[in-house]
Amino acid sequence: MDSEYQSLMENGTWQLVPQPPDRKLVSCKWLLRKKFNADGSISRYKARLVARGFSQVPGMDYNETFSPVLRMTSFRALLATAAQLHLLVHQMDVRTAFLHGNLHEEIYMEQPPGYISQDYPNYVCKLNKSLYGLKQSPRQWYERFNSCMSNLGYVRFQSDPNVYSRNGPNIILLLAIYVDDILILSNSENTLCKAKSELHASFSMQDMGALHYCLGIQVIQDPSQGIIQINQKSYIESLLKKYNMSKCKGIATPLPISLKTKTSTSSMTQTSDMVAFPYANILGGIRYLVTCTRPDICFAANFLSRYMQAPSPIHTQHLKRLLRYLQETKDFGITYSACQPLPTPYLTCYSDADWGGDEDTLQSTSGYVYLLSNGAISWQSKRQQRVTLSSTEAEYVAMTLALKEGIWLKDFLKETTLFPDHPLLLQCDNMSAIMLAKNLKHSELTKHIAMKLQFTRELLHEGNIQISHVRTEQQWADFLTKSTQKSKHYESCNKLGLKAT
Repeated sequence: MDSEYQSLMENGTWQLVPQPPDRKLVSCKWLLRKKFNADGSISRYKARLVARGFSQVPGMDYNETFSPVLRMTSFRALLATAAQLHLLVHQMDVRTAFLHGNLHEEIYMEQPPGYISQDYPNYVCKLNKSLYGLKQSPRQWYERFNSCMSNLGYVRFQSDPNVYSRNGPNIILLLAIYVDDILILSNSENTLCKAKSELHASFSMQDMGALHYCLGIQVIQDPSQGIIQINQKSYIESLLKKYNMSKCKGIATPLPISLKTKTSTSSMTQTSDMVAFPYANILGGIRYLVTCTRPDICFAANFLSRYMQAPSPIHTQHLKRLLRYLQETKDFGITYSACQPLPTPYLTCYSDADWGGDEDTLQSTSGYVYLLSNGAISWQSKRQQRVTLSSTEAEYVAMTLALKEGIWLKDFLKETTLFPDHPLLLQCDNMSAIMLAKNLKHSELTKHIAMKLQFTRELLHEGNIQISHVRTEQQWADFLTKSTQKSKHYESCNKLGLKAT
């Protein structure tokens, strides 16, 4: 607390003045936290003085509050890019980041508990800099950081305003910021050191070295081999421990194979066990895993989230099964590895959908995953907003959902200037949906499909995407069975000296 208070004084965060009679004071408090390493051990103890933003008066103490945050898809796309191009990835942390923001409003705050001035005990703090807890603090910090980046010659991405580049001849320099965590990617150690020095000159920074742990994600790098692995093992262990599931028996699948989705109205009454089991809290923790590194539980988390309002005993049972699956697979993650040479197209998407799989609404579920550098960078499982009348229509809607993400991904990678402008490849297992996209044909079965879904066809004809057919798991199984039977047939014919047909 003494260290934090000293930083506030050195930064000139406030000045003591008499309280204006017509102004309401913003209250404040101390927050004490433990910072952890990737293995779960305690890194340091941290104290933070925060303003209680709920006591601010709108229009007087604050106006605009929005501040952009780095997308997790951008984070993974940058790591995949680093693996492909053998880039160095380092991390820096901004000390007291929000204190660097300049306030535009007059805000008066109580003196911090335990540090009341003996000379002026009745005075209040008139804030000169933004403080943690103020509603406008994130916005003011971002504006200050963005202004600094512009002065240093960085170009901000249009697709993600938290990513910057300053590439030159034979020099790659990318920078991404998530609140106060900064990632720096470069192909040169000297360029990396220069970028760090510039940041040190502008802000109070802590050099964390090579990226190894960020936002609850463990990162393992091998730049020489072009391999980057990410996982959340320690996060999963802490999640299981928090809900008394750390010693549960693991299981191989996140949900039962024969999953029944229809909700029974007789099972909607909550029992005492369900009240004691924090269904929504656990799902919130699992959703962060889905957002960061675990596409394999995307559908399971999406399905269970539909019943968060009033989960039945069967849904609670499924959620416990999902925790058991995480126990079994806590080492799972994503590996990005360099492709030599870079394939054409280098960005691949797999799109799929069931048909009327939700028995409550008869709506279908769309799903897609994008791959770059042999690893997943974007994925989603989402129930469709409309009831589809055929499997073709369901697959076509899923393709549309996937391509909306794909267009953004193409723009993001284009802004890095590190990849050639190739169309993305969309893989689908429904030939009818592919033909519907390729051909300007209206039939009795497809003429009702909304015009807003037809931009898939436009993207294809403009050359921005390629669509090809890929076998599903069942089609592969049938294919392998027929191949095995055919091989046995040929072998028998050869033994008999006959010609196989």
